[in-house]
Amino acid sequence: MRGSYVMTQSDITERRSKDDAIHLGSHYIDSHHPARYAVDESSFINEGRLWQRGEIYQFPYRAITPLEDECDNLLVPVCVSASHVAFCSIRVEASWMMLGEAAGVAAKLAIDEDRSVQSINVQHLQNRLRELTIPLDQPE
Repeated sequence: MRGSYVMTQSDITERRSKDDAIHLGSHYIDSHHPARYAVDESSFINEGRLWQRGEIYQFPYRAITPLEDECDNLLVPVCVSASHVAFCSIRVEASWMMLGEAAGVAAKLAIDEDRSVQSINVQHLQNRLRELTIPLDQPE
């Protein structure tokens, strides 16, 4: 899904804080070799491996939210809006669990407020997530 925000490598490594944070991630950027080429009968070359140490970063609510003119009642925690490099860090089970819980809480808020998922009060969402002990804040 291409949401209202597309997470990229710089969201994992540089611009890690988000005003609409719904979860913290920290897994390193890793991608196994997508290609292997034979050099001769007894050796080969691997290509395309990514490996970059991760730091704690925030997931923005906008990355699980489709564009409102495309769909106003859907949240997408697993097919999060991200580049292939950012997805290398996002793809871990802990992220799916926390993003799924955040999506569920956001969906309930949208129903309770009779609003689209894009127009809920994100601060209310963040407050509820904190009450549920979902980590949102960057360590000092």
